[in-house]
Amino acid sequence: MFKSNLISSLRFLRRNKKFAFVNILGLTSGFSSILLILFFVRHELSFEDFHENRHNVYRINFSYKDNSGNVTTLVNSPPAFGPGIQQRFPEIVRVSRMRYVLNALLGNGRKQFYESHGYYADSSFLKILQFPFLSGERETALNAPNSIVITQAMAEKYFDDPDPVGATLLWNNTTPLKVTGVLAVPSNSHLNFDFLISFQNYVVPQGYSSDLTSWDWLGFLTYVELKSGTDPADFQSKLHKLFKDRVSEGESYFRPLVQNITDIYLGSDAMADDLSSYIRSGNKFSVYALVVVALLILIIAGFNFSSLTNAIAINRIRGIGIRKILGAERRAIAIQLLTESLLITLICLLMAYGLSAEMFSIIGNWLEWEIPLQASKIVETIPLLIPVALILGLLAGLYPALILSGYDVVKALKEEFRVGRRSLFQLKNLLVTLQFVISIGLIAATLVLTRQLDFLQNRSMGFDKENVVVMKMLPEEVSRYYESYREQLRQNSWVLGVSRSERVAGDPWPWSVIYRVDESEEQMRVVYFNATDYDFVETMGIKLRAGRSFSRGLKTDSLNAVIINQKTADMLGLKDPVGQQVHCYDVNGPRTIIGVAEDFHYTSLHQEIGPVAMILPFIDLEYMYVRLAPGETASRILALEETWKQISGGTPIEWRFLDDRLNQLYQSEKRLGLMIRCFAVLAMILASLGLYGIVAFMIQNRMKEFGVRKVLGASVGSLYALFVRPYIYFMITAMVIVIPVLNYYLTQWLDNFAYRTTIEWWIYPVALILLMGVALMTITSQTMKAAKINPVKLLRNE
Repeated sequence: MFKSNLISSLRFLRRNKKFAFVNILGLTSGFSSILLILFFVRHELSFEDFHENRHNVYRINFSYKDNSGNVTTLVNSPPAFGPGIQQRFPEIVRVSRMRYVLNALLGNGRKQFYESHGYYADSSFLKILQFPFLSGERETALNAPNSIVITQAMAEKYFDDPDPVGATLLWNNTTPLKVTGVLAVPSNSHLNFDFLISFQNYVVPQGYSSDLTSWDWLGFLTYVELKSGTDPADFQSKLHKLFKDRVSEGESYFRPLVQNITDIYLGSDAMADDLSSYIRSGNKFSVYALVVVALLILIIAGFNFSSLTNAIAINRIRGIGIRKILGAERRAIAIQLLTESLLITLICLLMAYGLSAEMFSIIGNWLEWEIPLQASKIVETIPLLIPVALILGLLAGLYPALILSGYDVVKALKEEFRVGRRSLFQLKNLLVTLQFVISIGLIAATLVLTRQLDFLQNRSMGFDKENVVVMKMLPEEVSRYYESYREQLRQNSWVLGVSRSERVAGDPWPWSVIYRVDESEEQMRVVYFNATDYDFVETMGIKLRAGRSFSRGLKTDSLNAVIINQKTADMLGLKDPVGQQVHCYDVNGPRTIIGVAEDFHYTSLHQEIGPVAMILPFIDLEYMYVRLAPGETASRILALEETWKQISGGTPIEWRFLDDRLNQLYQSEKRLGLMIRCFAVLAMILASLGLYGIVAFMIQNRMKEFGVRKVLGASVGSLYALFVRPYIYFMITAMVIVIPVLNYYLTQWLDNFAYRTTIEWWIYPVALILLMGVALMTITSQTMKAAKINPVKLLRNE
C-alpha cells in the first residue's frame, strides 16, 4: 500500500516538475533561514551555560548618582572590595578580582606580538568561572607570581604546540612568565580573553593617586560565587550597607549592584567599562527582532507550501476519479495525500539541515559571527522543528485530502473542479494580505536599519576621523622614543599632525568627578577624561570655542591645566569658563580651564555627548596618532613603520586607521541590518513563490470565465486588469496595516540611540513599490498566458 502510494506520488510530482521544484525550493529555503536564525538566537541566549555553577556566580557592578541626578552604571568595582567582603559574609564561597592588562608585548625569542585581550586574575578566578581547562592544574595555575594561563590559539601561535605547559613567555621585554595552563574560552562567554596573568604581578602604574587598598577606585572587575539558595537581592542590600559604612560621605554616592553572569551578555550594553576591556555585549532587541523574523518567515513558508500543494492537487483530480472507479476508498486517498504532504515537508526539513550547514560558515564569515556550528547544537533543534514540519505538512495536505478525496467521480473524470465561495480556500485573501504585510514590513525595516547605520557611520563625530593612524606600543616605549619619532615624522610634508593619548576615541573614557572651586564636594558631577599630549586637539581636528590648546612653552599646563567641552561648561554653570578653576583629578591642586572645545563624540553614538575634560599626562601613554595627508596610504604606512624601527631598534608596532576602529562600534547594528536585509529579500522571494501558487490555482479555476469574457468582447488588457486589481488592493491594505505597527517598533529601536535618523514618510511607499514590482512580475506571465488562450479551447466541453 505504502509502496504504491509512494510510486503514484513520485509519478505525479515528476509530471508537475515545475510546481514540485518551486514548492520544495520555497519550503527548504524557509526552513534553512529559520535554522540559521535559531543557531544565532540559541547562541545569544546560551551565554555562560558552560559554567556548572553559573546560577550562583555574580559580577559586582557599581552605580554612581551625581548631584544633577545623572546615574552612571559601571561594570567595575574597587580593588579592596573583593578582599574586603571575602570573610564578612558566610554566604560567599569565593571572590576574585580582575584587572585588564592594558599593555602586553609577549614573545618567546622567535615570535613577538602585542596582545590586547588579557587580564590579571586572582588564583580563585578559575574556580569561580569554570572555563574548560585543557592542560595544567586549574586549582593552582594562578597561585604563583609570574604565572600565565593561555588559550589553545595562543599556544599554537607562540609554540606551535597545543600543550606548552612549563614553557616561558617574555612579557614586555622584561618579565618571564611561566605557562601554567591552557584553557578554552567559548564564544558564549562575556569575557573575551587570550591570557590570564597572576594578579600578584599587577603593579599600580606610577602616577596613579590610588592603590590596591582603595574603596573608591572603580578600576577592577569583581566576581563572587555564593552558596546555593542565597537571595541575591538580600546580599546586594548587605553589600550596600557595608560600602556605605566603609567609605566617606562623599563616596557613598556609589552603590554596589549584583548581576548574575547569565544576565551579563544581554543586560550590560548600557553599562560603561572604565577599563575599556574586551567584554562581549549583546543586544536584546536584535535577538527579539530575529525571533520575530523567524516566525514571519515560517508563516510565509508555511502558507506558500500550503497554497502550492493545493494548486498542484487540482491537477490530479482525474487520477483520483479513476482510482475511485477502481475501488479506492476515500480514506485511502486522503491518507495518501496527507502522507505525501508530510513526506515532502520532512524531506524539505532534511535538505534544509544540509543547506544551512553549508551556508553557516559562509554567512558566519560575512556577518563576523563567533559561533561554532556543533553537531550537538544541530541535534538540539530537531525536537523543535520536526513538530513544526509535521504540523505544516498536515495543514498543507488537509485541504486536498478532505475535498479532493470526497469529490464526485463523474465531475472528477471530466476535470470539473470549482472552489465555492464558502470554501476554506477563500481565506486566501486574508493570507495573501498577511503575506504582503510581512513582506512590506521587512522591506521597510531594512530601509530604516540601513539609513540608521549610514547615519551612524557618516555623522560628524565633532573631530576629523579620516586619515588618522592610531598606533599602539608599550607606554614606556612611547615615552622613550616619542619626541624623536615625532620630530622625524614632522619632516615629511604628508604628516599633518602627531600626538598621543591614554584612550582612543570610541573606547570608553575613564571617569572622574569635577566641581568648581567655590563648590563643596557634595556638588561634584561626573566627567569623562582623557590624558592627552600636546597637539592632540590640533591632530584630531577638534575645534575650540574659546581659549587655547596645551602649550609646550607653559610649564604650568603640565601640572594644572584642563581643557573641557561645552557640555562640561554648561553642567558647571560657567558662562565664561576660560581662566576659571575646578577640582578635576587633582594631583597638584585645582586645575585652570585654558580652553573650551566644541562638543565631540568621545564614544559611540549610542550615548549622548557627555561632559569631557582633557589633561596632560601624569602616566605613560600607549596610543600615538599620526594624521596623514590624503593619498598614497600604503607607502606612507610603510614609512611610518620603517621610521619607528630605525628609532626604536626594532620594537614592534601595531596600527590601524581610526575610522575603521570607530566603525567597529556599530557591528551589532551592521550585523542585524545585513541579516534583516537578507531575510527581507528571502521574504519577497517566498511571497512571490506563494503568489505563484495562488495565481496558478485561481487561473485554473477561472479559465472558463476568461473564455466567456473573451467571447463577449473582453480584451487581453481588461482581463489582465481584472485579475491583477485585487492583488493591488491587497498590497495597499497591507501597507495601511503595517505602518502603525512597524512605526511603533522601529521607533522603539531607534530610541536606543542618542542620535538617530527619522522614519521618513516615503519609506513605506517605496517598500510597497518594490513588493508590487516583484508581485506583478510573478502574476503577469501566468495571467497574460491564460488571457491569450483561444476561448474555443476553454469552452469546448460546455
